[in-house]
Amino acid sequence: MTRYPVNRLCPLTGVAHDRVLAHVPVSAVAPDPSYQKNFIELLGLKPDDEFPIVQSPAGFVFAGFELSDDFVVKSESEATDHTVSAMDTIPWRRENLQFANGFLRTVEQHYKAAPPLKLLDFGCGYGGMLRLLGSRDVIPHGFDMSPAQRKIAAASGAKIFESTDQVAAAGPYDLIVFTEVLEHLADPRATLRFLKAACKPGGLLAITVPDIPPSFVETSMAQFASTGELPLVFNPLVHLNHFSPATLRQMLREEGFTVLHDHGRTQGTMDASAHYGDVPGPNLLLNAARIAKRVWAAPPSTRLFCRRD
Repeated sequence: MTRYPVNRLCPLTGVAHDRVLAHVPVSAVAPDPSYQKNFIELLGLKPDDEFPIVQSPAGFVFAGFELSDDFVVKSESEATDHTVSAMDTIPWRRENLQFANGFLRTVEQHYKAAPPLKLLDFGCGYGGMLRLLGSRDVIPHGFDMSPAQRKIAAASGAKIFESTDQVAAAGPYDLIVFTEVLEHLADPRATLRFLKAACKPGGLLAITVPDIPPSFVETSMAQFASTGELPLVFNPLVHLNHFSPATLRQMLREEGFTVLHDHGRTQGTMDASAHYGDVPGPNLLLNAARIAKRVWAAPPSTRLFCRRD
């Protein structure tokens, strides 16, 4: 058994951690359905190898051990089961159709450049968002580290890049999609700076990360201490940074992006509004009051549309 050390500073504040929350064995992430059955062997690990999850003095939670680039590429290309994709499920398609619709609405409201607009999906995966957003008015480009995912994404008809040098050379971009990527990166600030440089001034960024508020961290770590089970979002081989709505906004603000719209905060209300008329007539007023209450009470989310300053 190898207990891997803490070799990362806090990606939010740049300071050392002051608390180890857990040492997570590789066996605890084995239930992840995106992995090949023999992923532990493929990655050269042992089931009882342990990786640290730590917390900075400011309260930011992150995976303490920085994996090598070669390990990350191998994990994406060899250890991942590319026949099992969340993109093939109804919930994924429904949520991403809504997200794409919200982003295009934000483009219409806040970006006045004439089409065609150049779009970059950074971390495009299998190209799902490229298929949803690409059109005569939006020319799609994508980048991903995984050769297997790039191959599938290229079938969308978009231009798919193999390196960040290629991404930079083809810029600048009017629109950037950056969904479910920032949590995977050893240096998220560096990538945000790269994307800011690749984006036209006033261009728009659509970003999402898993929403990990402090209360969820506390309950998850208590669960792990008592049962040895941990939500897969804390897989330290994959998710290196655990953003809350507040910490995501802080990093975006400090790296030159202004939040225009919180899509996640309004989506629940939009879902409820879609069913407004699905009740008997006398109850419509009550239903309207419930929707208004949901608007008022909805918490901030980590699904945001931003402007490049």
